[in-house]
Amino acid sequence: MKYLIIKLISIVFTTACIAQQSKPIVPNVGNIVFNKEEIMVNEDVFQKSIDNFLQLVQHSAIDERRASGLETDSLWLAITKEDAKKSIISKDGHPVRQHHIFRDSLIVEFTTLDDKIIGDYTVINKLSGQTEMLAKKDSTTFYLKRPYAYSDIKIKYIKEFRNETRLIGGFKCFKIIYLCTEQTDFSEELNFYRELWVTDRILCQYHPIVKEKQILKKYYPLEVLEYSEMLKGIMIVSKLYSIHLK
Repeated sequence: MKYLIIKLISIVFTTACIAQQSKPIVPNVGNIVFNKEEIMVNEDVFQKSIDNFLQLVQHSAIDERRASGLETDSLWLAITKEDAKKSIISKDGHPVRQHHIFRDSLIVEFTTLDDKIIGDYTVINKLSGQTEMLAKKDSTTFYLKRPYAYSDIKIKYIKEFRNETRLIGGFKCFKIIYLCTEQTDFSEELNFYRELWVTDRILCQYHPIVKEKQILKKYYPLEVLEYSEMLKGIMIVSKLYSIHLK
């Protein structure tokens, strides 16, 4: 009888633990960090995409200079092309890390490269939906208070693949893909695709990588793969580096 009682207590305790683990987390304390880098898929295709992109940039820049009454020459064109190339190719191919630190109602967002902070901190107030910039130089000076800026890109469709699952950071994730479109200076409409591995066990409408509110209302991504129609042959991959949330 004593053994049966102990067994029943053990079963109840185990069931309670499982139920506790299955409850969604609303992060108030802890941090999450993603590695974000560009990965070459097809170098030949990528090089052709770069050439096409640079031509679009040059044509746009030439039109602007002519509209302003300025002349163009071969040196200016070469400099413009080189500047545009630098803007789309990662420095030394090093991954950057995107951070979110949770402190009750606040989230501190920042980016690091080689463990050095790039730019200033963004402090997000989850209750008010406002953000403020926090100066890196002294970590005390706040400036530029404004509403949090979600992405304004248009999502054409979202597809779920709940039968495809993976365990990421201890969370069971499933795959979704979605097609986005946005306006650019060089094209009327630019499409890009995202493949996300998401969990519904983390409830938070703010994310270090994904800024589409339509996505964050339903899912929390723990891995992101992005493909662009303009720059083919390369994908941007954001993978979970560390996660400690309560």
